Amino acid sequence: MGHYPSEVVLRFLEKENSIDHAFIATIEGEWEFADCDFFAWKGEVLELHTGGWSGNEDIIRALRQNRVFWELLEKEEAGGHYYFKLKKKEAEEKRRTD
Repeated sequence: MGHYPSEVVLRFLEKENSIDHAFIATIEGEWEFADCDFFAWKGEVLELHTGGWSGNEDIIRALRQNRVFWELLEKEEAGGHYYFKLKKKEAEEKRRTD
């Protein structure tokens, strides 16, 4: 507990245009409490819940700057709940590597 993403990771998340397995794996690897369903797949929807953790909120701020990724936002709810619909290819690729 207490992991904060580095500036290098945040810049990568802001600038990367390829939303592929490596991109999603980077988010998951940096996401605090990912193992507690704060990072969860529900079909083709990636759910990110910040849990109020400032490191997760930093990741969300970086992702907001990434137009390619942020266009995948399906729903945002108060309290730090974000739902992204990924193309079938990215969702299936993610499941194959789990």
